[in-house]
Amino acid sequence: MQHLRGAVGDRLGSLEIMSRSQIEAIAESVPHVAIPFELTTPWYLIVELTDTLAGVDLDEPLGTVLADAMEAGLAEDVIPASNLAQAKAIWAVRHSVSEGNKRSGYVVSHDSVVPLERQAAFVNNVEARIKAAVPHANVVMHGHIGDGNIHVVALIDRARCQDPAATAALVAEINAIVDDETAAQGGAISAEHGIGVTNRGRLARVADPLDIELMRDIKRLLDPEGLMNPGKIFGAGAA
Repeated sequence: MQHLRGAVGDRLGSLEIMSRSQIEAIAESVPHVAIPFELTTPWYLIVELTDTLAGVDLDEPLGTVLADAMEAGLAEDVIPASNLAQAKAIWAVRHSVSEGNKRSGYVVSHDSVVPLERQAAFVNNVEARIKAAVPHANVVMHGHIGDGNIHVVALIDRARCQDPAATAALVAEINAIVDDETAAQGGAISAEHGIGVTNRGRLARVADPLDIELMRDIKRLLDPEGLMNPGKIFGAGAA
């Protein structure tokens, strides 16, 4: 990412990361999506450059920085899209994440964001901790690496999720692992999808109480009567 930003600047329009396990889940459960590359490495990046000016050659700067990355050992292989059809085939993999995960099992998904320099530690630690606690879970990941937002997803065999109480306890255990590791790496449990009712308890458990109070103060300042989307984060009737 640093090499790309240094070489192409604001032309770096997309930088999506996917774990091998995530792509394998798509390959196994979404038959109408072909994987246009071999699954030989643990992580994959989808890189797309954009420019507001027509006729600008984006292939040359991208090719140069990718060649440099391979020479430096930062990438094992590169597959450039030479036409729109090839680009769509690559993006089809990323766009099939939700479908593939839902077809693969009971989905326990997260929206963690951690500082860029802590992402490697985060993904390694959280995967190891989930697998140690829930050995039957298939841990897959995808996200927007430039924003520090990597979605950790645990896929559970639906046959193990017939008892609602046991399933809720399992989800809570996985959530606690992800949230604790997110906090340990200086991150936050929600990057883009918000808190809402579902994650209210998770936020209260790991967030600094001073941060929660600051949120309350901002809410009171902007909405003293508690009319805007009441009760979604701070409880029913709370301003």
